[in-house]
Amino acid sequence: MDYYDGGLNRLEDPDLSDKLIEERVVGGRARLVLRPLTEEQGKARDGAVAAMAARPTAAGVEDALADLGAYVARLEARLAELEGR
Repeated sequence: MDYYDGGLNRLEDPDLSDKLIEERVVGGRARLVLRPLTEEQGKARDGAVAAMAARPTAAGVEDALADLGAYVARLEARLAELEGR
């Protein structure tokens, strides 16, 4: 897929980070033009990325449950030790 800058110059190795991809039709052909994000768009993107990162994955939940299970087992062992004294 080819990308272009605002002057419709083809970009050989475009950096897609922090960019808005806009479709522009020129001469009957669609061009994907990269534009820098505005400050507001950047903040919205950062918020969306943070929200996605905060969502636990299934593997993360399983790991947390395993850690919790190990912690409970240590507490139970310590309680049994204390009750035996």
